[in-house]
Amino acid sequence: MNRWKKIAALALATGAVLTGAMAPVSANAATETKVLEGVCKDPQTNQWHLYVNGKIDRTANTISKYENGWWKITNGDVDFDYTGVAKNENGWWFVRDGKVDFTANTVAKNENGWWLIREGKVDFTANTVAKNENGWWLIREGKVDFTANTVAKNENGWWLIREGKVDFTANTVAKNENGWWLIREGKVDFTANTVAKNENGWWLIREGEVDFSANTVAKNENGWWCIEGGKVNFDFTGAAENENGIWYLVDGKVDFSYNGTARWNGIDCQVIDGKVQYTDSGENKADYVWPLTGYKTISSSFGSRICPYHGQEFHNGIDIPAPSGTSIQACAAGTVIKAEYSSSFGNNIEIDHGNGVHTMYLHCSSLNVTVGQKVSQGDVIGYVGMTGDATGNHLDLRFKVSGTYVDPLTMVTPK
Repeated sequence: MNRWKKIAALALATGAVLTGAMAPVSANAATETKVLEGVCKDPQTNQWHLYVNGKIDRTANTISKYENGWWKITNGDVDFDYTGVAKNENGWWFVRDGKVDFTANTVAKNENGWWLIREGKVDFTANTVAKNENGWWLIREGKVDFTANTVAKNENGWWLIREGKVDFTANTVAKNENGWWLIREGKVDFTANTVAKNENGWWLIREGEVDFSANTVAKNENGWWCIEGGKVNFDFTGAAENENGIWYLVDGKVDFSYNGTARWNGIDCQVIDGKVQYTDSGENKADYVWPLTGYKTISSSFGSRICPYHGQEFHNGIDIPAPSGTSIQACAAGTVIKAEYSSSFGNNIEIDHGNGVHTMYLHCSSLNVTVGQKVSQGDVIGYVGMTGDATGNHLDLRFKVSGTYVDPLTMVTPK
């Protein structure tokens, strides 16, 4: 009789019941027979299985524990080939090579989705942004939300989410339920105070967030912009203000090359290099008056022309015909810095009005002021004539702004 038969006989003689796999023991010691239970290794095949009452439970698909850890069971066998997320009655677990990895803090997947793992277990309470080897992901109730397109936060900041994943290439303005945010390389830049764009327009950013209450003029690296309701209004042309002053804008942008007039608070104001010259006290208002009352015809405009004396030239002023002796009035208050004769300009006057603006009055028949004299707006400073290079009685009126000639018609209106 072989030893297995002896064991069976001994068991029958003693009333013992044999179930499932048994570890071989001596033939005369029935008490050494062991019924396998839980996660055990088959002593004959060296395979690991989940045993229930000594039998492999082929219905089992779970996570079960042994003294060496927690194990993934597939159809009753320990599945050493499995890496993923699996569940038992205590939760969902991250498994590596068949065993729960309690050190894991990552985002891992199974057939139901991608899950946030904390210390080896799915954290269904988590609402955050978490990473794995493939990127950073938006977690909602423990699971990656691949439908999400928003801005979400974790302990490291706020992030732009596109289809559930942080887009580290993004430089834009994006929204969530709390507002619209400036994104730089995928992350909200809370230090930003600028004007930035997305597919919907250009926006004023204050401390990283679009300020929809703002109505101002704000700058970025491309210029200064008209902000209305937090957004750049590219259709705006006119004067607008910010904490630094009042500015003249064309198509939503400050035109720093503009020298002329603009209307502000019902007043026509002088504009120098894009900035409107206006104060509540009334100083620096444009109010430039036309120097020849009743004479508005322009016989030669600002720009290129053919002169009977000099041929092709650029005319730096405008010629206004008027009878000899007609009174010439100062366009604005200022100080006379020239009152002299030259062979080309004839009797001529130059007045400094401050803020870089000068006016010049050429070809006068005679002068009524001297150098250093203070004049008020409308004072008679000379009389129309044709001295110097002139072919008839007229006033050649010129404006200089910061040393550069500008078209007088951008500074004063004929009246």
